[in-house]
Amino acid sequence: MNVLITAGGTAEKIDDVRKISNIATGRLGSLIADAFLKMEDVTVTYVCSEEAYVPQNKGSEVRYIDNVE
Repeated sequence: MNVLITAGGTAEKIDDVRKISNIATGRLGSLIADAFLKMEDVTVTYVCSEEAYVPQNKGSEVRYIDNVE
């Protein structure tokens, strides 16, 4: 089974000065990923911000993002 989990905050520029952001930490997403990684035959792709918590169990593919593009 393949699992995709998104976690952590992002920021989107709305003009040259302002941006819309959130302060999500990614903690819940990392806990969910860890739970899936304990299962057999599961591949986890974890998409998160640079500041987010990441899964502690080995085996996930972590992809870092800073905006939705």
